Amino acid sequence: MSTVSFTGVDASATTTCQGKTLTLNAYGDSSATPLQLATVSSTALTAATIGITSGNPTSAAGTTVSAISGGGTTALAFDLGFTTPSSTSGAVYKLTLQSSN
Repeated sequence: MSTVSFTGVDASATTTCQGKTLTLNAYGDSSATPLQLATVSSTALTAATIGITSGNPTSAAGTTVSAISGGGTTALAFDLGFTTPSSTSGAVYKLTLQSSN
């Protein structure tokens, strides 16, 4: 799995997703342990974080944000890419997304 696409992210105000951090995890079909999404400096990345702003989302090491559209009063859309992918799409059974301040 090399990319996850996001659409319809409401970043128009701080009462929505603006200023929040989104955390993405991937899981197989039989384990409660997150799968490795990527490798960063020989370290397993099991959670990808995205900072939501009204314009350009930001991401942590091991990930990239691209194909950004929208923002401001229009819903954001973007792709989250993994620089050194580790899990195949066939190994991923479910994705979870959590938000935090």
